[in-house]
Amino acid sequence: MSRNVLQFQRHGRTVRIGKFEPRATLLDWLRLQERSIGTKEGCAEGDCGACAVVVVRERDGRLVYEPVNSCITMLARLTAPS
Repeated sequence: MSRNVLQFQRHGRTVRIGKFEPRATLLDWLRLQERSIGTKEGCAEGDCGACAVVVVRERDGRLVYEPVNSCITMLARLTAPS
């Protein structure tokens, strides 16, 4: 897969994103592209938790559930190891 394409699972479906702004946040994508308007922006600094979502990553063959503040998480970080 190209390094310029993000691929991940969301609600049981594979999502492939070929073009996105380098500074796009996960919150931007959720609200503007996915129309998931239940995720809110409160402080835009990662302090209040209004934008918190759960990201599931695979580590050592196990699924690890990680809460993230989507207002400060870059979209490109979804596939990067943490």
